[in-house]
Amino acid sequence: MSDSSHQSRLVYPPLGFDPDLVPDLLVVLMANIEEALLATGASPIVDYSRLDLLQAATPFVVRMFEAPNTQPMKIVTDWPVNANKPTDAEGRKQ
Repeated sequence: MSDSSHQSRLVYPPLGFDPDLVPDLLVVLMANIEEALLATGASPIVDYSRLDLLQAATPFVVRMFEAPNTQPMKIVTDWPVNANKPTDAEGRKQ
């Protein structure tokens, strides 16, 4: 995983999740998508919104439930400890 987790985020990775719950999967996938956006230099609010992340994550979650007999997708679920904390305007952990 990149070191982009120090930047301000819109979605904070969960400390744990239940892979059988749609809301948990959505949050994990939204955090993965945001990680990719941050790694490419995107800025929260300016370049994307929470709704953009939700819309990007939803097809992956639907696919995970529609096709249980296919190879499961691998998603990041292990985040640095401080990635779960919001940052202030200067990017410092609160």
